[in-house]
Amino acid sequence: MGEIQKHIRCRAEDVGKYVLIPGDPGRARKIADRLNNMKQISANREYVVFTGQIGIVNVNVCSTGIGGSSASIPVEELA
Repeated sequence: MGEIQKHIRCRAEDVGKYVLIPGDPGRARKIADRLNNMKQISANREYVVFTGQIGIVNVNVCSTGIGGSSASIPVEELA
C-alpha cells in the first residue's frame, strides 16, 4: 500500500487515470452520484474524493475548494 497523501487523504492506488476536479464539495458529490459503483474514498476539509466508473473506465472526483492555492494542493497530490 502506498503512502496516504496529507491533504486529500488517499493513496496512489485509490486514484485512476481520469479525475474530475470541481471546486465545491457539494458539486463533487453531485457529479460522483452519476458514476456507477460510486464510493467515497476520503474527506478532509474541502477535499472530498470519490471513485466510480463511467462504463468500464474508472473515474475519480476530487473537490478543490476555493481559489488557485487550494486547487493546487489536490492537483499536486493527485499527480
